[in-house]
Amino acid sequence: THTHDPMVAPLIDEFVRRLPGRVRQLVLAFEQSDMPAMDAHARELRGQAGSYGFGPITDAAATLQASIAANAPAAHIRADLDRVVHLCRTARPATFNDYVPGM
Repeated sequence: THTHDPMVAPLIDEFVRRLPGRVRQLVLAFEQSDMPAMDAHARELRGQAGSYGFGPITDAAATLQASIAANAPAAHIRADLDRVVHLCRTARPATFNDYVPGM
């Protein structure tokens, strides 16, 4: 995986560091019923997550995009969003210098 590549690890760490902000953007777009913004954030997240080896986030973001495109009920979109949020919150950096298990 990328986590063992010393050239990619800092990029993965930066991606993980920025996830809370990305989650906030997605949640805010949902709360404002701004589906175009939500789709754009999900598309960006999907692409970057895939680039850094976070397949589950990529898949969840793609599912969220599909729900948005299908004009799914808000509860369905919210469930897909919750899955993305959960996966983003469980993502861990490639280097563990500052990582404390259980935090």
